[in-house]
Amino acid sequence: MKMLIFTCTAILFMVNVKGQHSRKTTYGAPIVENIGKTDTLRYLLNFRHGGIYQFTIRQQGLGVYYQLDGPSGKPLLKSDMPEDVEDTERFEFDASSSGSYTLMITRFKHPENPPSGKFTLQVDSLGPQEIARRRTIRKALRKENNKMVSTRDIDHFWTAFDRLKKCKNYADSCLAFQEEYLDKATNGFRDFIRIRNLTAEKYVAMASRYPKFLSSIRSKTYLVKQWQENVKRVFERFAKLYPAFKPTKVCFAIGILNTGGTVSNRFVLIGTELAASTAYADLSEFSPGAFKDKLAYRDDLTDRIVSLIAHECVHTQQPAIGLPADQCPLLAQSLREGAADFIGELVVGKSFTGNHTYGDANEKTLWQKFRKQLCSGKTEDWLYNATTIKDRPADLGYYIGYRIAKTYYTQAKDKQQAVSAIMGITDPQDFLTKSGYDPK
Repeated sequence: MKMLIFTCTAILFMVNVKGQHSRKTTYGAPIVENIGKTDTLRYLLNFRHGGIYQFTIRQQGLGVYYQLDGPSGKPLLKSDMPEDVEDTERFEFDASSSGSYTLMITRFKHPENPPSGKFTLQVDSLGPQEIARRRTIRKALRKENNKMVSTRDIDHFWTAFDRLKKCKNYADSCLAFQEEYLDKATNGFRDFIRIRNLTAEKYVAMASRYPKFLSSIRSKTYLVKQWQENVKRVFERFAKLYPAFKPTKVCFAIGILNTGGTVSNRFVLIGTELAASTAYADLSEFSPGAFKDKLAYRDDLTDRIVSLIAHECVHTQQPAIGLPADQCPLLAQSLREGAADFIGELVVGKSFTGNHTYGDANEKTLWQKFRKQLCSGKTEDWLYNATTIKDRPADLGYYIGYRIAKTYYTQAKDKQQAVSAIMGITDPQDFLTKSGYDPK
């Protein structure tokens, strides 16, 4: 696959904020750094007006946070929560003016993040031909990028998928997804690509392994074009329930079967290949288990999508994880997800979380087990475990968090204050105590 990247001789200055050392390197040369719990590294980058720059940050045993500031010191781009301590993030930046930009990298503050580790940073500058091609694409997407609900990426995915029939080899297949889908990403999908490290190679792998499934959900993925009014109603209901609500844009795209919904600093991002899957899809390529069960959705699909968007909208309003949450990781993350389920239920009027039937029938036993791990850094028994859990539904930490939030709301006299408290949880243990939740 040919990518027109220009390796320039301009200097990239790296300065440790502690003042211990400084050195020089060039664009296109990877920098490998150790970073500790309290370290802040700043990179001074000389960008030119009209340039497009590619950043690659590979985290090696530690999740990092990054922020890019402009020549005036104004923050222009901030990272979201890293997916893993071995995660790689790639993103592009269009320089609107010439000058010295600052990239700041620190350890991401999260209870499960190790105190120290390594990362690799590489900054590349695109060449003139590639910049011209990108600008032509972005001009064509201007109208779509102005919409509150973006669906164009769905069309681009299926164009790439259809092009596979003409591909003669693996390289051709990768080029199909790169040119037809990833390079034509809307602003929302660009965030999705960065957060989930989506690559052409990963899409080829998915299309090769699950061709029957993808073909069977195609018609369902196009339904998202009809849901703009549904999204608008979610925002209206949310604002009535929680007056401080700030709407965000929504992007429907096709992921790689690892994200039904997530958020960036700018968007609610929906992985439509998961969100639009139903029991009528061809699931023969999947092994039995919790993940396959989640794909086999049997109720109204529109209601499911609306519920998912409401859940993700809660995450866009929640405060960042702070020190009290650091001390109780499992409870903190379960409350974060469970609160999103509960508030989402208040917004749409009913619940669409499939693990509640099991949870209600086994609540006391689940709580006893959960309470023993309450402040554990191990969350895999309770959260994000659809592909690994056996003998019970996935993500039962969501259920526990939901029940704590609902118990708090039920006993509260001032319901609007209760909603604000649930949305703004910063001290999980204190909230648990105030809720009175303790089934026996």
